Amino acid sequence: MDTRPPKLLGFLIGLLIIGLLSLTIGWSVIQMGTGELTIWLAFWVVLPILSLPLLLLVVYRLYGLFTARYSIDRDGLKLRWGLAYDDIPIQQLTRVDRAEAFKLNKLPAFSAWWPGLVTGKRQIEGLGEVEYFATRGPEKIVVVQSGDRLLAISPRDVDEFLNTVRDALRMGALSNYEEISTRPNFALARLGSDRVALLLVILGGILPVALFGYLLLVVGDITGQVAFGFDTSGAVDTLAPPGRLLLLPMIGGASWLLDLFFGIWMYRTSTNRPLAYTLWGGAILVGVLMWGAVLQLLGII
Repeated sequence: MDTRPPKLLGFLIGLLIIGLLSLTIGWSVIQMGTGELTIWLAFWVVLPILSLPLLLLVVYRLYGLFTARYSIDRDGLKLRWGLAYDDIPIQQLTRVDRAEAFKLNKLPAFSAWWPGLVTGKRQIEGLGEVEYFATRGPEKIVVVQSGDRLLAISPRDVDEFLNTVRDALRMGALSNYEEISTRPNFALARLGSDRVALLLVILGGILPVALFGYLLLVVGDITGQVAFGFDTSGAVDTLAPPGRLLLLPMIGGASWLLDLFFGIWMYRTSTNRPLAYTLWGGAILVGVLMWGAVLQLLGII
């Protein structure tokens, strides 16, 4: 049996969140480009810095929802949810039943989930830690127990799924294998011990942060407008409020964040690891270019 959880509600709410965050970032950038240096300008700078990581997180959650599926046969139960994967041999399934049979009536705490997309972990008294890969509430959740591990899932047809599990348990396995469980944090663990990768990531992040701090120190002393563009002969053809210079470290920071996100994605496999290094090195190059642009616009070089 191969089944997928209901996904429509989770996708609709996720796309709505993406739309709101995108509008927030766009409006903030517009305000930064037209505003003078005031307390509000600092607000418009901070807002997209906070919104972009949230946007990437929602995109990743939707990727998990898009790939979500559960499979059960005589050999075992397989779960796929984004970068998370479980393959539990049928003989290692201690218990599979509705959430109410486990007295599970709570959803994950302190996790990025919303109605229609329920992921995360929660410590349940009397059960232990439960890991959620579901799209519905406890009334439609099935708990899969393998030893001390508990997974909460939401197959589309709960009764059919439970009947299939019972049939598989009754007939027995056709082959034996070790339980497999992978989670996306394994890439971060490897990254933490890779000095070259850490150096590239840290340098790429320091450059836009340092540029932002430098501009906060100098922009307040600038009166009038600053050069913000040149024609083909090198003469200034665009003037702008000093606050617009803050767009440059923000662009550098956004580039670093995107390169970090996709670099970690590439870093998961050894064959794509050089691409991860290239992305992180590219963020450093962008940071250097942003510094050069600011220094040139201010007439320092």
